[in-house]
Amino acid sequence: GMRVVGDLFGAGKMFLPQVVKSARVMKKSVAFLTPFMEEEKKRNRRIRELRLLAEQLHAGSLTLVEGFTYWPYPGLTAEERAIERKFAAELAADLDGNAKRYERSFANVLDRNSAQELSPDYAASRESRQRWSVATLGPAGGFIDWMYRRKLETLPPDSLIAFNAGGQGSGKTTATRTAEVERAADLLMDGTLQNASRSRGQIQAALAHGHFVRVRFVFCPWENAVRNILRRATEETGRIVPLMRAAGGHFQAPRTVLALAEDILDGDDDIGVWDNTNFEFPVKRDLGWLRERLPESAEKLVEKGQDAAEAYFHENRDRTDLDLKAVRDGFSPTGARVGALSPLGRSNPERPQESRPDPQAEGTAGKAGASEGARSVAVRDADAAGRILLATVKGDVHDIGKNIVGVVLACNNYEVTDLGVMVPAAKILATAREKQVDVIGLSGLITPSLDEMVHVAKEMTRQGFTVPLLIGGATTSPAHTAVRIAPEYAHGVVHVLDASRVVNVVSALLSAGQKPAYLVDIVAKQDRQREEFAARRNKRPLLSLAGARARKQTFDWAAVDIPRPEFFGPRVFDPVPLEEIVPYIDWGPFFSAWELHGRYPDILTDAVVGVEATKLFHDAESLLARIVAEKRYTAKAVIAFWPANAEGDSIEVYADESRSRVIGHFHHLRQQLEKPIDQFNHCLADFVAPKDSGRLDYVGGFAVTAGHGVEQFAAGFREKHDDYNAIMAQALGDRLAEALAELMHKRARDFCGYGRTENLEMKDIIREKYRGIRPAPGYPACPDHTEKPTLFRLLGAEAATGITLTESCAMSPASSVSGMYFNDPDSKYFAVGKIGKDQVEDYAARKKKSFAETEKWLGPYLDYEPI
Repeated sequence: GMRVVGDLFGAGKMFLPQVVKSARVMKKSVAFLTPFMEEEKKRNRRIRELRLLAEQLHAGSLTLVEGFTYWPYPGLTAEERAIERKFAAELAADLDGNAKRYERSFANVLDRNSAQELSPDYAASRESRQRWSVATLGPAGGFIDWMYRRKLETLPPDSLIAFNAGGQGSGKTTATRTAEVERAADLLMDGTLQNASRSRGQIQAALAHGHFVRVRFVFCPWENAVRNILRRATEETGRIVPLMRAAGGHFQAPRTVLALAEDILDGDDDIGVWDNTNFEFPVKRDLGWLRERLPESAEKLVEKGQDAAEAYFHENRDRTDLDLKAVRDGFSPTGARVGALSPLGRSNPERPQESRPDPQAEGTAGKAGASEGARSVAVRDADAAGRILLATVKGDVHDIGKNIVGVVLACNNYEVTDLGVMVPAAKILATAREKQVDVIGLSGLITPSLDEMVHVAKEMTRQGFTVPLLIGGATTSPAHTAVRIAPEYAHGVVHVLDASRVVNVVSALLSAGQKPAYLVDIVAKQDRQREEFAARRNKRPLLSLAGARARKQTFDWAAVDIPRPEFFGPRVFDPVPLEEIVPYIDWGPFFSAWELHGRYPDILTDAVVGVEATKLFHDAESLLARIVAEKRYTAKAVIAFWPANAEGDSIEVYADESRSRVIGHFHHLRQQLEKPIDQFNHCLADFVAPKDSGRLDYVGGFAVTAGHGVEQFAAGFREKHDDYNAIMAQALGDRLAEALAELMHKRARDFCGYGRTENLEMKDIIREKYRGIRPAPGYPACPDHTEKPTLFRLLGAEAATGITLTESCAMSPASSVSGMYFNDPDSKYFAVGKIGKDQVEDYAARKKKSFAETEKWLGPYLDYEPI
């Protein structure tokens, strides 16, 4: 039963909450089922052996040459599959030559549809081209991804990469060619942007390479788009885009654009919206205009599209020069076998489902279509079922993601041993030997956990281990894994992005047939990532620390409004009623924890995940109501204000407004990456009045927790084999802690006076549309976790809230948040980014710590290789 659930999840026919709920039911019966399951495993091992043999005889490799990977399109006929393999081989045989041919024809415009024309067999007739438009889709997409990655490396810094976006039939290519834009693009990506994960990865990769990104989205009323699709297919003998596929693109593309505006890009500054109602004269609009015109659902679009199509066919019924029947058959939902809605419920032409695990599973342009592609059924051979050891490393207390991974692996017939949190390397490796595990998986959330993972890898080498090592957690990345961890262990170190990827990865690592080639792919990719890392290190030069300080943001402190808090020193709130916290919950990250992606509340009506998201939300509300009614969790908070002044890049904190006694310092880091002349190199201390300004300023601090009781409540569910509610209990604890931080920040602004007049709705508060910031140690603006002990000392946080710090400065209970309050009206969040050796030396001196210890804590941010 669990194997079936795992396969359904892999095939994209179940969502993660359904998987965990199913596991809850089946684990209660596992004792009874075990003898039957063992017999079933033996039977299925034999079946998998035969399946693997058939695949080896009839299926080509998906990674044909280094750097070129494609994903086979599901549901092709044998003839279409042969076309797909032949085209992939033709591309892979001469990537550079094909790239030159492509550039001669299409210059700097990258488009999968254009890449299909590289085939010497691409037919001119519509019947053949219709078949080819699907059969060559996967290899063409893989080739464009390869070209995009290569272009990012060769374009000079500050190049402009533009993304043309719009659903099928929107006329986006013509509209963006005629629309007035501020600057010609150095590289143009032409596509619908309906695949959110692929688009996000490509844009993040461009930004990481120091390029500018602009999205040019063309909106066309749906009925107009349908008529345009049909006109092209009938009058210009163009491809017939199936209605369901077109509806999926028209529904998802604007949502992806709006999500990019929220998460990555700077709204209307980076995203241009054109209204293409009149195909000859596109009109510039803004994101608000687009948001008001989002289609209700893909199903509604299909209904309206059928009506528009019937009207078009009726109007042209007497035209003998048009092959209306062929177009009607290919366009209608019943005739659209290929390109119809995928099992995930979305039209998915941007990336077909994978039939093989993605070695790196990273969310960059190199792994387009991660959210769809990772949900595939892995072909496992007789050696695939195995024992997996999972642990959150020493010093870290976060384990929600690890727990979800454990459930998913269990649903795929793997025997999982979960050691929990704060697990030392010695215990991990001793248990691995005792259990004779086949794979070890390490998890961690905070940056110091990265060093502990390196330590575990070194110990595995020293002790002679040969089993693969998996790396996961919010703070990890494929690049860090390649640069820091993989060199310490030679038997396979693989970064796994999330639960949806882990089965494919483990399946390949435990397959005698797949493992050798898979590890060769991994090692090659990691070699390239190390080379890219070394090249990037010198690509964007750093300013000297003195030069960066000269580029600081300055203020006329005589004119700055500095609010005086109502009190100084700590004020404790114990307990904080849970009823007061609940309205401040931001539900977006809750759905992300369950791998349901979308913006709340829109996700509840999303065409793809809306039904399951709504069920999950109802379950969450029900359990939350029980937590509140039964007072299962205890919420505590302490906040404080202190007189303060900036002294260089540090903040001096005083006992009182006389400034006669210094009680502590908060030390901060400054951005050192060289920027355009009109941009500043920020440091948090810049937002506090300097000591020599003549103005007395103030800073605040906070530590809050909703974690007391969370683990006990979750443990009760686990004892009943109810992983679903156990994970739910932890996820709600995290949401309540973040909501408590938001509530206390609101009170802090009120205590400073200006909060009482901000007049914000709750949605605006949750989106932080207020004055001031609350950066937390360990996060981008303040990346050093070792500032927490100073904060906790000044707050008296442990005594006030019961929150303790681990040796890695993680907070326990895990559902806890701490940070500082800055009231300056110009204060903002930013990422410090890479820093130079001169700043590390300066920072160590300010903190009165050794240089080596300071380097250790700031390791991920160093722009040089420590000795």
